[in-house]
Amino acid sequence: MNWVLCVRLLAVVLMVVVCQGCATREGLNMQAKDAQLRKGIDIPVKVSLGIYVPEVRLKERFFIDTVSAWITPGDDMRAALVKAGNAYFGSVEFIDAEQPSENEFAVFMSLAPAWEFEAGKIEMTMGYRFYDADGTLLKAGQESNSKQLGPYHAATGFYNATLKAMQLVMVDTINSVFVEGREFTGRSNAVKVDRDLLVNLAKPIRTGTAFFISESGQLLTAAHVTNGCLKSQLNFAGAVHDVEIMGVSELLDVAMLDSGVSTNRFLPMRRSADVVLGERVATAGFPLANLLANSANLTVGNVSALRALPGSMGKFQF
Repeated sequence: MNWVLCVRLLAVVLMVVVCQGCATREGLNMQAKDAQLRKGIDIPVKVSLGIYVPEVRLKERFFIDTVSAWITPGDDMRAALVKAGNAYFGSVEFIDAEQPSENEFAVFMSLAPAWEFEAGKIEMTMGYRFYDADGTLLKAGQESNSKQLGPYHAATGFYNATLKAMQLVMVDTINSVFVEGREFTGRSNAVKVDRDLLVNLAKPIRTGTAFFISESGQLLTAAHVTNGCLKSQLNFAGAVHDVEIMGVSELLDVAMLDSGVSTNRFLPMRRSADVVLGERVATAGFPLANLLANSANLTVGNVSALRALPGSMGKFQF
């Protein structure tokens, strides 16, 4: 009898350990007090929704040594947005910066997700702006939610925090915007929508350094600086200018921009492609803008080798 009792107790202990070690994706809690829709509103509302999220957020991923696994918050965020979007709206269309679709939507929202980590938890703050098809701002704000982010919860913590925060966004928006008598008959798509409405111009996702190569305003920068950007701007001499990406080489990690800014302060391109071993090289840039000093960082060195790693065309060491 004692032996049987011990086995049963062991089984109970194992079940508790397993349950604590596992984490599952949560569902939408339609009965929660903070997720109550006004009376008379049926979901999903029969309106198509466009969603824009900065591409860099949808591609975020990192490795956790303790569980030897890649965590993909970007994928988890996309899945949570689809789940919440389809629950509250007739259809959901993501607004892609690089491959804009002509699929139409009647309303659209720009999302600005931000993560914070503290004491084993993740807090998701979802900023949002909600527009009709003509670009009229109908609602703006932010919602937050926190979830456990331990070794066994990392894979689902991002999903669950995003899902709950997005549910609060959906409920708040629908309660405020979908009033009796209002109809959404207009249509837009990712090609037509004004990009200025989607991006947060006051807080750019990424910054980088460029330099003029002509008096008519052409510039060079690194391709990874502009990759995935919905809109690029130049901050020069105290003014901000929109720039157009004229060409990109992923192989050389170089992008050419056109600003239309006239200047007599530019770096002429070397006519010869020859690089001389030992010649002087200077690098200048603004790494980690707003974290380090706003003045340029300058490093002087020399060409130390005419070749880089095998197969890395167009590169040398300095």
